[in-house]
Amino acid sequence: MKNWIAGTVVLGAAVLVSACSSSGHPTSGPSPSSNPASRPPSSPSAATVTPAEIASMMQAGVAGVSSAHLAWETKAGDEVLLAMQGDEQLAAGKVIAMDLKETLAGDVIRMLAIDGKAYVNVVSGPDATGNTWILASPTSKNSTLKSLASSIASAQQSGAADAYGVFVLAARSAKKVGTELVDGQPATRYTVTVDLRKVHSPLITTEVRQAMAEAGISTIPLDLWLDNHGRPLKVVDVIAADGQRATNTVTLTKYNEPVTIEAPPAADVDTTG
Repeated sequence: MKNWIAGTVVLGAAVLVSACSSSGHPTSGPSPSSNPASRPPSSPSAATVTPAEIASMMQAGVAGVSSAHLAWETKAGDEVLLAMQGDEQLAAGKVIAMDLKETLAGDVIRMLAIDGKAYVNVVSGPDATGNTWILASPTSKNSTLKSLASSIASAQQSGAADAYGVFVLAARSAKKVGTELVDGQPATRYTVTVDLRKVHSPLITTEVRQAMAEAGISTIPLDLWLDNHGRPLKVVDVIAADGQRATNTVTLTKYNEPVTIEAPPAADVDTTG
């Protein structure tokens, strides 16, 4: 797999964790009201819109979000590299817990992130672990667990730091496309072209930035579908280079529905990994 394609998975992580969280603080535009989710934010009527205006709408829309269900898929061409879905809880614009499932090499893997810890359970498949959860930490002996723990910690921290707003506000240009339906819900579609050189986020490591630079990738096109409250329902980016195409697709549904995420019982956790 080319390094720049691996980098798009990292960018997808930024969307995954922080699309529901605070979308940044724009350098211009109105301040959100004390209860912004109670009414739709004003939306520019013209096709031309600034990245700051989009970020302002999203900031107002997600201010009162406490939970969401998400689905995330990364593809290289037609091959699915990563697919996961699950729930997340938020407070004050920060991701405080995640409960995700993904299928990998025939195994269905469930991952919990809560209270600063990450737990992994292979629900079914050749490597099923039954009721046993494995604690993944930055000091794990197993390199896979160590990498997973670092990725989750970085993603949560970046979500809390308004990572998605960083991407939107680093856009060179933006456009309002029109109104479409996403899973039966009316949504306004926007396109932005993100200038990678202006993005300062821990999710884009030096290695990822170098790989994309070597592939000649300097911008990332993002398509965003926002509901009437300014909340993202769908986000898609498609990057083409070296004769290959990588696509990240994130959908968000079930805003503010009851979600409970708890750490597994201590007796069921293997801490020796």
